[in-house]
Amino acid sequence: TLVVDGLTRSYTLNLPPNYYDATDFSLVVALHGGGGSAEQFETTSKLSDKANASGFIVVYPEGVQSTGPLGARSWNAGNCCDYASDNTIPDVAFISGLIDKLLSGYKINPKKVYATGHSNGGMLAYRLACELSEKIAAIAPNSSTMVVNQPCNPSRAVPILHMHSVLDTHVSY
Repeated sequence: TLVVDGLTRSYTLNLPPNYYDATDFSLVVALHGGGGSAEQFETTSKLSDKANASGFIVVYPEGVQSTGPLGARSWNAGNCCDYASDNTIPDVAFISGLIDKLLSGYKINPKKVYATGHSNGGMLAYRLACELSEKIAAIAPNSSTMVVNQPCNPSRAVPILHMHSVLDTHVSY
C-alpha cells in the first residue's frame, strides 16, 4: 500500500521469474477500466503472463472505490469518470508516488516506465503522459480517449500506441 493525500492506496505487483537474476527491468503501469479492479485487470489483460515470458515488471494500481451501492472503482482522468473525478481523487499523485516507490525498491530502469490502461484506465494513461512525461516513457491506452481538464503540455513528447475499435459502444472512437 501507499498513502497519498491521506488516502491509503493499494496495488498488485508482478515480478518476472528472472527478477533475481537480472537488472534494468522495464515497468508497465497497468490501469483497469472503470468498474474494474487490479485483480480483474491482471486476469483479463494477461499482462502478467506476457511480463513473465518477456522479463518485465508490471504493477496493477487499484482505483478508488465509490461510496455508491455498486462500489465501482474509477480513475480521475480529468473530465471522466464518476466518483474519482467528481471527488478530485489525486490519481496522478498516486501513480507518481507509486513509480517513485517502485524505482527505489526494485531493479527498474527509470527510462523504461510505461503506462497502459483500458477505457477509464486508458484515459488516466493519457493524463499521465500530459502531467508525468518526465517519468513515463510511452503509453499504450486502449478503448479510451483523452479527457483532461487542462491543456496537455508535457515537458517532452510522449510516444503513444492507441488501440480502439470503431465498434466500441462505450467510448466513442
